[in-house]
Amino acid sequence: MTLPSSGAISLQSIQGEFGGSNPIGINEYYRGGGLVPNHSNTSSIPTSGVIDVQDFYGTSATAPLDLTHNINMKQFTQGVAKSQFTMLGYSTNFSGSVTPTASDTSVVAGGFSATITASNKIKGGNNAVFSAWVFEFNINGIAQYLFQNYSGATFQGLGFQAWNNASNTASGQNFTAPSSTDKFLTWGGISRNNSASLSTTFDNWALGRLNSNTSIVIG
Repeated sequence: MTLPSSGAISLQSIQGEFGGSNPIGINEYYRGGGLVPNHSNTSSIPTSGVIDVQDFYGTSATAPLDLTHNINMKQFTQGVAKSQFTMLGYSTNFSGSVTPTASDTSVVAGGFSATITASNKIKGGNNAVFSAWVFEFNINGIAQYLFQNYSGATFQGLGFQAWNNASNTASGQNFTAPSSTDKFLTWGGISRNNSASLSTTFDNWALGRLNSNTSIVIG
């Protein structure tokens, strides 16, 4: 629970929120130390120096939750020469004259605070092989956490789509869940049971939303 935003706060209340053992010492509760996590719900707590119980007003051990990112749907290129692809969506990796843009690329969950570096697909191409959509994050770990705690995402104008998992894997293919070192969550590709039709669905959706702000909510 969140500590009160005014009035008296006891050391016992701080211990109840952040843990620890007796005897209680306030210098155990620096942000980023062994007891107090470093996220926006603890930003008022100092990391060193003078610390006071009033620094704990409105704080919480629970990390904030942000599962929505917003992109401006673009058709752009990625790579060069024979390795150049036409992409739909958003990415920090692009070539050519069109710059992909996004108004919100933060994703916060499970103690991870990440940035979406790609939310996109290769336009057309071999629909049975290429992913129908991909999320790429800037840090490890969050893809695994999201996979373990959620099942897909709701795409504005398209609806909910489950990401790749064991139950939608094509016959004869093996599914490997994201590990702690993976940065990707994917829809479609060669292991998916409906990969070609799913890629076409995402193609048509993305092309219909070109240059439109588009929200994508993990859930």
